[in-house]
Amino acid sequence: QNAAMRARRGVLWCSAAALGAAASDATLWTVSTRGFETTCKAPELDAALARAASVKATLTATAPAHITTGADWYAASGAAEAVDRFLTTRLEYVIAREPFDGGNVVELRYDSREVQLAQLWRRHQFERADACKKVVTLGQLATLGATLNKYDHVGMDTLRRGFSVQHPLSTKGWYMADHDANFCGAARGRWECFFLPWNNCGTHGKVEAALQGPTSAAASKLLGSSSA
Repeated sequence: QNAAMRARRGVLWCSAAALGAAASDATLWTVSTRGFETTCKAPELDAALARAASVKATLTATAPAHITTGADWYAASGAAEAVDRFLTTRLEYVIAREPFDGGNVVELRYDSREVQLAQLWRRHQFERADACKKVVTLGQLATLGATLNKYDHVGMDTLRRGFSVQHPLSTKGWYMADHDANFCGAARGRWECFFLPWNNCGTHGKVEAALQGPTSAAASKLLGSSSA
C-alpha cells in the first residue's frame, strides 16, 4: 500500500511539475483548428502547424498579447520564419492574417481546390530523393503575370512527369510594383526577398558556379543577357 501511495504521489508530482513548467512559459503560441489545439514556442510553429494541418481546415496561431511589443517582434521571435517554412511546401494554405497588421494572430486559410497541385508540388519539389536530378526552369522573367500564366499551362504536367520546377534564373533586377531596390536589403535578388523557395535544389547557385568552368557558355545562356 505504501509503495502504491508513493507511486501515486510520484505521478501527481510529475503531473504538477509538467503543469507548472507549462504555466511558467508564458511565451507559448496556441495553434488551433477544428477539434485540435496545441501550444509551442515561436521557432517551433512550423511543426505545430504541420500537425494541425492533418485536419484539413483553416489554422490559427495566436501569440500571447504581452510578447507583441516592438515593431518587429513577430520576425525577431522566429515565428515569421517558422510560418514561412510551413507554407513553403503547402500550397493549399493561404495567409489570411499575419501579425504584420498589428495583431497577434496568424490565420492560414485552407483551399481544397489546390490540394492536387499542393501534393504534386510537395512530392516533386521537396520530398523525392532524386528531386534535383531533373530540373526544368521557366526561362527568362518578363513579368510575373506572364510567368505564372506559363506555369499554369505547363506546371502540372511537368510535375506529373517527375520534373522539379525552377523559377526563372535571371531575377536579380526584378521588381514588384514599388520599384524600390532598397526594400530587400542584402538579399541576393528581390525574387528571393518576395517569394518562398520553390525547391531545395540551389539551381541558381549551381548555374552561377558553372559560369567559371567549361560549361560557361551554356550557363550564360540559362541566365540570359539581362537581369530584367
